[in-house]
Amino acid sequence: MEFVATDLATAEEPTEIELADWLAKHPDKFRHEPRFSFRHVYLSPDKHGDHFDADAAKLLSDLRQAGAQAVASTLGDSFLLPHEFADASQSMVAAQFGPDFAKPLADLKTGEWTGPIRSGYGAHLVLLTARTEGRLPALDEVHDFVRRDLLGERRLAANRLFLDDLLAQYKVKIEWPKEDSANAEKKLAKAR
Repeated sequence: MEFVATDLATAEEPTEIELADWLAKHPDKFRHEPRFSFRHVYLSPDKHGDHFDADAAKLLSDLRQAGAQAVASTLGDSFLLPHEFADASQSMVAAQFGPDFAKPLADLKTGEWTGPIRSGYGAHLVLLTARTEGRLPALDEVHDFVRRDLLGERRLAANRLFLDDLLAQYKVKIEWPKEDSANAEKKLAKAR
């Protein structure tokens, strides 16, 4: 029955106006995220202990003097992730480092060492080398995604309507055998 309902829902192809309207009503589904290119130097709070703030300030000063020429991979404490990321989306950065690290990247000055910025690992001194702002794409850029999303929603709505109409035509009654009715009622109560 769901197959029949789905078939009916997909019979009509959406118009360009409907697609543009769908994009306008659901911008967050299609928005391009901000993207960042950056280098970082990791500092372990555990390793530096009470000297962490002083060590971070000294290293930040050294990095600012060296500028973009600083080789991040040779400085700071050892770290499992790469020391440089190119054109990484904000959600990818958040997945790797945590949202507390990803969020401030949008406000950093390009070309200037900054920090420390906290992450799930510890703290980092960061050089933002490039930033691409997030934006809502034009329909022609995401046409197929918008079409697929709109058709998917139409399928779900058609299935709901079809099944609700079908259910309204029937009265559902569950009857248990006399000898097992007490046992069945217990199972039903447990399942609830």
